[in-house]
Amino acid sequence: MEHWKRTIERANRCFMLGELVDAREAYLQALALAQVLLERWADTRPVAVCPMPTAWPWALLCRVCRKGW
Repeated sequence: MEHWKRTIERANRCFMLGELVDAREAYLQALALAQVLLERWADTRPVAVCPMPTAWPWALLCRVCRKGW
């Protein structure tokens, strides 16, 4: 999960700097990792889309970012 968070943070930094190709690549990597992590969880009920604007639209797992919860 920490790797997922670091990947999202890297993507967000790239996006803010206008490095859109690098940001897209990092977001895609984070999405693939999130899909793998989700498959490994036995109980997916607590998983939700993060409502926080700083994480939108890429923070898929609020148990990870814990912002606003």
